[in-house]
Amino acid sequence: MEAIYKTCQKNPEKIALITDERKLTYRELISDIISFAEKLKNKKIKKRSRILLETFDTAGFFTAFIACSAAGVIAVPIEAGMSVYRLHEIINTTKPSLIFLNENGEKYSDFITDQNGNNVIIKKFPAADNEAVIISTTGTTGNPSLILHTNESLYAAAENLAAGTSIDEDTVMLTNMPIYLSTGYLRVMATLIKGGTVIVTDSPYDEELIKNYSDKYKITRLSMISTSLSSLVNEYRKSGGSLPKSVKQAESVASVLPGHAALDFHRLFPEVTLYNVYGTTESGCILIHNTADKYDSDCIGKPAVNADIILLDENGDKITKPGSYGHVAVRGRMNMKCYYKKKSLTEKVVRDDRIIINDIAYFDNEGFFHFVSRVGDIINVSGQKITPLEIEDAAIGYDGIEDCACTKKEDTERGEVPVLYVVKGKDYDADKLMVFLRDKLEQYRRPEEIIEIDKIPRTSTGKIMRHILGL
Repeated sequence: MEAIYKTCQKNPEKIALITDERKLTYRELISDIISFAEKLKNKKIKKRSRILLETFDTAGFFTAFIACSAAGVIAVPIEAGMSVYRLHEIINTTKPSLIFLNENGEKYSDFITDQNGNNVIIKKFPAADNEAVIISTTGTTGNPSLILHTNESLYAAAENLAAGTSIDEDTVMLTNMPIYLSTGYLRVMATLIKGGTVIVTDSPYDEELIKNYSDKYKITRLSMISTSLSSLVNEYRKSGGSLPKSVKQAESVASVLPGHAALDFHRLFPEVTLYNVYGTTESGCILIHNTADKYDSDCIGKPAVNADIILLDENGDKITKPGSYGHVAVRGRMNMKCYYKKKSLTEKVVRDDRIIINDIAYFDNEGFFHFVSRVGDIINVSGQKITPLEIEDAAIGYDGIEDCACTKKEDTERGEVPVLYVVKGKDYDADKLMVFLRDKLEQYRRPEEIIEIDKIPRTSTGKIMRHILGL
């Protein structure tokens, strides 16, 4: 909050946040935050109380999100229209003092009083170690967990993103990522702490949307999930169009970006810098890759400014040899405080102040990290270990499919074998796909079975939910 306040003092009439509901200057944003925090105080909401925030009103949500920190209470962001079962689970776990819901809940507008924002003065800012937010994981491998972050860990994660992807006061970011997740709200916070402008939309990206926003606000940066970027590349390739000249940066997050997608992007938009950002809800942004440095499909870049990353072998020892697979382990100020009310799980993943991430990676001779697989996704075919990513990368090159995902099944002779799920495109031919894969993959890597489905199950950030394929 302190960094946002400094911009307010320096340039109060600069636009901070643009949403479908409102356009807020830094002066208006700070004024609304103070108003909201005062209302919480007047309602005698105790320090460290939990406040449930549904994202039905984006401007109201971010005002409340930052105001919770100012008031010393803990924000609990949730998806708009969340299933009633998951909602009840979160309420029963966090026991919030206030619940902001579009239906049958508090309304953000009732907590914001017009103060004109003139001569806004803040003398004391919330402590860095205050508990700030309880955020839900996406649940790619099963039931989602709740994660507790402090003011310091939130700021450090935003600082990682800003420093690693050149966000500054001239940035005008357009993002449509889910703001109730860390991937979404960190993009907003990274822009605001640097004094830039961020536009948040719920609409999917397309050529017309980007042009319209650029005509109005001269956007300089696009931030999106990897599947959206791939779709956008395909759209511009077919139309022959080009990104607005004001766009100088683009960012893909939440998943490994296929090498061909990065290469296609650079061919279409050679003047635009493309970053791929790797992170987790537990640690935020920790690895950043300027894709022009290396086009390898599995490359996830180098550590962010606050991230100390090593790889650990199966015995928990540090890996020092390039090319050796290991568990990703990260230390830094951006790490979570704990899994909320799950002490045993916290102790399981935190060792010597490092969070052991459920991902396997390796680093090369140049210090770039490369994603291999999530721990449980590796496929052991007669002792040969393969990853879903290498099969998916091969398959997606076939023009007859729109999307695909690889998983595994047990086999009596070989232990495990890969299975490929595909979403058919206009020119799909099963026999031609098999011939295509035979040319791309060694025999033991080829899918034992190809299954046609209507849609690949993905989280809201585009990650494949492999655990529910085949159910």
